[in-house]
Amino acid sequence: MKRFKEALDLVFQNKLILIVITILFAFIVYELLRGFINKQLNKINKNKKLKSKKHATYLKLLKSIIKYVIIILTALIVLQICGINVTSMVAGLGIIATLIGLALQDAFKDIIAGFNIILDDYFSVGDFVEVDGIQGNILEIDLKCTKIKDITNDNVLVIGNRNILKALHISDIVDIEVPVPYEEDTLKIEKIINKIIQETKEKENVKDVLYLGINRFADSAIVYKIRLIVPLESRFEAKRNTLRRIKLTLDKEKISIPYMQIDVHNKK
Repeated sequence: MKRFKEALDLVFQNKLILIVITILFAFIVYELLRGFINKQLNKINKNKKLKSKKHATYLKLLKSIIKYVIIILTALIVLQICGINVTSMVAGLGIIATLIGLALQDAFKDIIAGFNIILDDYFSVGDFVEVDGIQGNILEIDLKCTKIKDITNDNVLVIGNRNILKALHISDIVDIEVPVPYEEDTLKIEKIINKIIQETKEKENVKDVLYLGINRFADSAIVYKIRLIVPLESRFEAKRNTLRRIKLTLDKEKISIPYMQIDVHNKK
């Protein structure tokens, strides 16, 4: 017991050892908390309900907060170990804090915007949204930034929260217009469209495909509309394949797709 007490006194007298122990302890605590949160996130990821997505968002935000809190507390304890009076230092940091605040105002804006995104329910982890012209899946909402996976090329975009002024939630509906010359028989065209719809249902990853009828009368064409209801991750592929199928079918039926033409008259 006496030897243990002496060893303990030696540790507290040796500041370097105490600092190493403090940092190591903080690291272990963070890893344990991070592991617990990741375990909960793995459970949530198996549940596709909207409520679960919100829980995932809150947990990822909590993980970010825990990281910053542990870093700050560890830094303060290390300073105290080094003989710096943290209480007096904090009390006398008014001017310095103001200068730091001015230097880090963008970071503070990010943090405030991050809380607003969560509280106002802009979006949650797992949502498909459009932000700054990028359509993608929300991977993570941090205190300072939001990570979006672009569904067109799988790139991950990191956006500072202060730059997110609005977000458009993407639906699973994709509308496709089919322009056909006025001269073509409507019943014939609708028969061809129904054939395209049936092929699309069989060959594409879609929930449903609907014929919505004649959508509008354009200058040089009657425009028919098809609606795809498709999983968000497959929407671009399904649209491209359907457009190709429409073009090939119209070519096979010798039906041209109207386009604007300009007649030029040369006066002599």
